[in-house]
Amino acid sequence: IPDLAGQFVTLVAKIPGQKVQVMRCFSFATSSRVVDHVDLIVRRTPNGTMTPYLFEQAETGEEFRIIGPYGAFHLRPGTAPCIWIGGGSGLSPFLGMLQDMLDKGVKRPVHLFFGAVLPQDLYYVDLLNDIARQHDWFRFTPALSGEERSSVCSDYGLITDVVARHVQDASDCEGYLCGGPGMIGACVKLLTEKGMDRNKIYYDRF
Repeated sequence: IPDLAGQFVTLVAKIPGQKVQVMRCFSFATSSRVVDHVDLIVRRTPNGTMTPYLFEQAETGEEFRIIGPYGAFHLRPGTAPCIWIGGGSGLSPFLGMLQDMLDKGVKRPVHLFFGAVLPQDLYYVDLLNDIARQHDWFRFTPALSGEERSSVCSDYGLITDVVARHVQDASDCEGYLCGGPGMIGACVKLLTEKGMDRNKIYYDRF
């Protein structure tokens, strides 16, 4: 269970054919208030070692060792509006942070941008849209950078371009980013150009 929503855990597995145990890090998609389970979002990597085992061989009830929680990626105290930007499985810590806010009754303004390439890479869109409809402090914008279009998405282009269209002035905001190094770097550049203090940008890069 995360001490602070947004942290990550190390999953340890003994995989047949591997001489040593395999260890991989996954962000919690779980509120810090949950005590009986953890949710992890795992991106399937066909040529990987851990994920093919998890998806194709591991059975219900199989035991894994979990080490953690680790990490300093979590919502800082305060009331400043937040811009959250996630790509791919980088949505995971934001789901935990959002649920944590709901569990604790925190009503801080948040705009979550979720970028993917293909329509099938967008997930939890219905859930997040429902939360946005129910809570006026939360906004959700999914975006696709590929050529395919989707009925659940109305924003297209690189996630930085999408954020730039929605955010005019970020000088009073905090930024939280989760995704690959290229996305993180581009988003940091954009947000600082929009006036955000570099010291108020937090990220989890993988």
